[in-house]
Amino acid sequence: MKFPTFWIRLQNPKGTVTARGWSDVSLDEATRNAQNRLIPILAALKSKHRDGLDRYSYVIDNVI
Repeated sequence: MKFPTFWIRLQNPKGTVTARGWSDVSLDEATRNAQNRLIPILAALKSKHRDGLDRYSYVIDNVI
């Protein structure tokens, strides 16, 4: 199994939605990948239309 070198976790301003990005190239590319995942998730949640999200687009983590 191959693991990317660079990882980052981004959150919305309230800290309630998280997206992760990864890259073998750079932290900047990992950040862009995380942003490219976070933006559509937030848009779908805001519009209440989940059609654009599949089960791989988001995960709900319950941290106790």
